[in-house]
Amino acid sequence: MATCKGTCTAEALVQLKHETQTTLSYAALAKRAEFLEFAKDGAFVKVKWTQLEEAMYGEPIYKRIQRHRSARR
Repeated sequence: MATCKGTCTAEALVQLKHETQTTLSYAALAKRAEFLEFAKDGAFVKVKWTQLEEAMYGEPIYKRIQRHRSARR
């Protein structure tokens, strides 16, 4: 996925983290994108990363297991 300077989106960062399986947090990725000028300053201030990731890739398996275990009690 190609991203020009100043055009990086939150969806692109979620895709980058998912495809590369990096251990960096979304906050760190957002700061680096802003520092390297791939995104405008403050572009990711109000992004809800977990909700965005689940909207793009679905609910993670560990959440399904936790919900199943709590329902059995």
